Amino acid sequence: MLFHLSNGPKDFRGPRKEPKEIIIEKLHFDSKQIAQYEALIATHRNTINTLDSTIKKLKRELYATLIENETPTNKTDSLFQAITEKQMAIEKVHFNHFLDIKKICKEEQLADYENLTAELAKIFSNKPPKK
Repeated sequence: MLFHLSNGPKDFRGPRKEPKEIIIEKLHFDSKQIAQYEALIATHRNTINTLDSTIKKLKRELYATLIENETPTNKTDSLFQAITEKQMAIEKVHFNHFLDIKKICKEEQLADYENLTAELAKIFSNKPPKK
């Protein structure tokens, strides 16, 4: 590992690629497929942002109950359940997003898609913090 004075530790491999770039590269998308993929991303992000906002709201309600009482109640139980359902919805949206990506692949790209699916957890783990 190389240390750079202004930015801290640097890895010799260079900057980390965004998942979008990795997927385009690994699937060898052409310009039409990239446009379709970017439309999928926009829809995906919008849906995830809506669900994330709902989860944040539910968590605010949940933690507000700490002031109201010291023991769990039906209200807190229902908030836990609602948060769980929204988190499950997020995972389903992610999963369906990749099914949609598969739909824009050409026949000759399906083997690359299968290889990509084996790497999804790695690609989306250890994301750098958003700026």
